Amino acid sequence: RELAVTDERESFMEEYRNSDASTGSFTNTQLEEFTGAFELFDADKDGIVSAEEMAQVLDSIGHNHTKEELLGMMKKAGTVGDDGEKIDFEGFVRMMTLWVQELDPS
Repeated sequence: RELAVTDERESFMEEYRNSDASTGSFTNTQLEEFTGAFELFDADKDGIVSAEEMAQVLDSIGHNHTKEELLGMMKKAGTVGDDGEKIDFEGFVRMMTLWVQELDPS
């Protein structure tokens, strides 16, 4: 599964680099940083970040959010799975983009 997840991530990164995304475009370095951050959040290395995994990392760095707040951020970016409490790499990048835009709307 890890090879498939890596291939999916690389494919998304290539598409993102070649697109004019409405959320802005990222440099290769920024996308590599997103990959590293995603891997930190993805504790069980299944290619998906759950709300629980996200809460653990954010809490550890002093960003305490309720489960409802996390789910709201995740849903804005596009969740995966039946329960709507998981996000893949593509959604993670969208979520981080939206989060940065909310913090600095200029």
